[in-house]
Amino acid sequence: MVKLRTVFGLPQNQDSKEGEAFDRELQEKRKQARVEQRELAEKTKIKQAKALKKEAMRRETERARAAKKAVKDAKKQEKQRQKV
Repeated sequence: MVKLRTVFGLPQNQDSKEGEAFDRELQEKRKQARVEQRELAEKTKIKQAKALKKEAMRRETERARAAKKAVKDAKKQEKQRQKV
């Protein structure tokens, strides 16, 4: 097997062993591990998207409050100017 690896240019110290490709149980375990890894990555991605959306909403709310306060302060100053 070492000769085949050198002929095809594969690394000598690879983790795979002879016959693993034909072991159905091992292949099923690896498949399940890949599926779980993809699902975890998708859940993480969704969670991050929700957090970004929540942060954007918070910023928008804060911006709206600041604008409302600025308008209120401007009216208050205008009122004070009219009194004087």
